[in-house]
Amino acid sequence: MHQGFISYLVAFNIVYFGTNGYLDLKMPELDQTWILWSLPSIPLFLRLIMLWWFYEFWSEVLSEGERDTESGRILSLTLCGFSVSAFFVLIATNPTFVDKHIDIELPTYFMLISSVGLFGAFSIEAYKHRRWQQQLCLGLEEAGRFSLLASIATLMWVSQFSDRLKFIVIAVCTLMWSIDFLHRMSMWVEFLSSKRRYKNGHQ
Repeated sequence: MHQGFISYLVAFNIVYFGTNGYLDLKMPELDQTWILWSLPSIPLFLRLIMLWWFYEFWSEVLSEGERDTESGRILSLTLCGFSVSAFFVLIATNPTFVDKHIDIELPTYFMLISSVGLFGAFSIEAYKHRRWQQQLCLGLEEAGRFSLLASIATLMWVSQFSDRLKFIVIAVCTLMWSIDFLHRMSMWVEFLSSKRRYKNGHQ
């Protein structure tokens, strides 16, 4: 409650002091793109909800097979390298886009989040030992892969290509990530549900 109240106060912007000495506070206009900026947090948020729902497995020690990190680290490192390279390319070419009046701030932001998320997954993969560490690693990886595709989609959106091509690229990126993510989540829910049934049946 306190955090929400503080956030509400911070949202106000001091515009000016009136001539009569009264403090004039005005609410700044809400930039609708904040929704887009917060999208990479969705995978982590849903993983957190899943762990809350299956709270009894939060601190469960992973089996030897689940702690196998080699394949996961290779994938994360490969995608991370691509994201970092693309991030620096966007930074280097920004003046060219500015000259053409094309704003690439959002695609660059998504590519940065992709790099950070995938590198975080790569790092945690090395020492994950408990269930929550595993899910944090997966959430960061999914956020990184989502941001990579989101960067491609938003860069296409601000480009000067035809609307038909823009729609195709954005639709493919959206469907590719959504289908894969929903399939992953459904498998984890089924897996943890079966563990819960087994645990309850042996108590």
